[in-house]
Amino acid sequence: MKRFSSLVLSLVAAASLAQTPAPAPTTPAAPASSDGQPAATTTATPNGQPAPANNPLAKAVQARTPEEQANQSGIQLITTLDHYLGMGTFVDARYYSSLTGWLTIIPQYLFGIGKQRLVASATIRLVYEYTLPDVETGRRFSWWDLAVGVSAPAFFRDTALTGIAFTPSLGLTIPSTIESINAGLIGTLRGGITASRSIKVFDFRANVSGSASVFGQPVNGYRNPTLNGGQLPTDGNGNLLLVCRPGEQLCGVSNNNTAFTISAGGQVQWRATGSLLFYVGYTYIRAWRYSANTVKDEFTPKALDSNGNPVSRVGMGSFDRTSAFFGGSYQLNEHYSLDLGVSNVQTPLTPTGQVRFPFLSFGTWADNATSIYFTLTAAY
Repeated sequence: MKRFSSLVLSLVAAASLAQTPAPAPTTPAAPASSDGQPAATTTATPNGQPAPANNPLAKAVQARTPEEQANQSGIQLITTLDHYLGMGTFVDARYYSSLTGWLTIIPQYLFGIGKQRLVASATIRLVYEYTLPDVETGRRFSWWDLAVGVSAPAFFRDTALTGIAFTPSLGLTIPSTIESINAGLIGTLRGGITASRSIKVFDFRANVSGSASVFGQPVNGYRNPTLNGGQLPTDGNGNLLLVCRPGEQLCGVSNNNTAFTISAGGQVQWRATGSLLFYVGYTYIRAWRYSANTVKDEFTPKALDSNGNPVSRVGMGSFDRTSAFFGGSYQLNEHYSLDLGVSNVQTPLTPTGQVRFPFLSFGTWADNATSIYFTLTAAY
């Protein structure tokens, strides 16, 4: 059975992302994970009214809306420590247990060009699985590709009719993991726009984004080291970890690499008190892989069909994922907050074509598609 970590990696592949945490709790403004700093502490509610002096949410370093972020400036550092506990742990801990820790570090620089504020950021993420990893090598520790980006919080606001603010963003994924380098990733360029609106104690957000990835090879596979006089990898007991056919350039092929993605989603958060807010979010991702036609070697069938076309002809494949989450966040003080919630990463349809409930993976708990998460966030 797939573990939660495997599903998250599938989502990342689907998005060709700069690897944002699967479902990020309390997502603030774009880029994807957090913002804030003491010198730029917000002192007003989303409606522009003076905030009570004892309102930690209003004084928090971490911005919760693009409007708040547009009022900030200077160098900021956001660090989150997430723990995800897969629901398979409660089915049978001997076979399906999954507990993973995620450490995310986001340095940011908020500056202005004229009247417009800009946010330049980088995202560094480290992952450690406490339970037995679902990989051949048993490696518990991993990291994600470096992501850099820039956004323009509340770049445009429709003041005449809707009051909706629009925040565009651009980003770049720089391959820095073993997995991406092995897959031949050169880089992923992504762009998106977020529409946001605050009404009293409710914050609404919708976003669309897309990405394009450039790879040095269409297939995600292990390069055959024997072609250059090397040896195939083995485990601690000397057993081969994969077998390559003679002369084959790639072996241990997992799939064709992802070329393009699009995503659309939304989030609503309710500021229940001066310290507590609740939120719910949903994102749909559609991805397209490189066509199998680009992979031609001595093993490709040479036969033609009745129309004279290669029998192995295959178009660009596609797949989709959904990411949904709900939970609550408690602001301890202006620097620290705690989150508790449930996240779910899965395909939108069952194998029989039925629509899945987006927020919980009923009937397939052992797959760890659904996880309970606990997050500590520090913002300076």
